[in-house]
Amino acid sequence: MRTTHELDAKRRSLLGRTSAIGAAAFLGLHARTGSAEPPPEITKIRLLHIPAICHAPQYLAEELLHLEGITEVEYVPHGTRYIP
Repeated sequence: MRTTHELDAKRRSLLGRTSAIGAAAFLGLHARTGSAEPPPEITKIRLLHIPAICHAPQYLAEELLHLEGITEVEYVPHGTRYIP
């Protein structure tokens, strides 16, 4: 059976290692440098407009689509044919 002193020493070493990893991540000291993804090939998207609660997330995601590089979001009414 382990004594509380042994468990306390293991806990301290674990906390020390995790805080060192957290400090390195906070300061940007990581082994791999991050690179930005290229902009999307498609900048316009058309979504179906249906007044139903299950389609609410697509309306909420419109701002996130703009952040990802989609410049134009168009809502097409249900039951119409869209011919560009």
